Amino acid sequence: MLIVFEGLDAAGKSTLIANVADFLRDRSCPVHVLHFPRPSIAPLITKVVEDSGKESNPFAASLPFALDRWLSRHDWLPFHRRGDFVLLDRYVLSNLAYQGANLSGSAQLDFFRWLDDLEFNKLQLPRPDLTVLVEVVESLRQERLLQRAALDSFERDLDFARRVRLTYDALPYPLLRLNPDDPSPLFRALQRHDSGSKYH
Repeated sequence: MLIVFEGLDAAGKSTLIANVADFLRDRSCPVHVLHFPRPSIAPLITKVVEDSGKESNPFAASLPFALDRWLSRHDWLPFHRRGDFVLLDRYVLSNLAYQGANLSGSAQLDFFRWLDDLEFNKLQLPRPDLTVLVEVVESLRQERLLQRAALDSFERDLDFARRVRLTYDALPYPLLRLNPDDPSPLFRALQRHDSGSKYH
């Protein structure tokens, strides 16, 4: 089962993923966790995107993130294909939301269609079985950001974060919206899946 965790920076994704992994391992389920962009190249991707500026071409800015996922496919796709639980911290929807935040109207929809086709069809990445949108009140998210040693220009830009949040809301994909302090809806979904009923 491929489960993706999406949301703004400092929303609580990492903590939630760790809790979900523990929940599954306690039930003897095989679990694999991967973070995108991968830590080995995340600084390089961040620098390229920052140097391009927030108003850069979303089509071009999305490519390093898409290629990172494609290049990593051998690290996690075999586990997914054999039926293990694969938990991904960010995936295609992050690319859609963060790059699409610089667009609106028909231009934004055109970008959604283009990137969906690129990642899921041309690069043949699998669609998630479940996408969790981790949501937290903005004041708490900002408090967590301030505790970080260093912030990039995107993390410091509150208006950009607001637009990303709105873009997540505009995405035409099924989402399980979740407060990380109450993961019980996700645990119930996983229990249904474990009993033979796949979550939709």
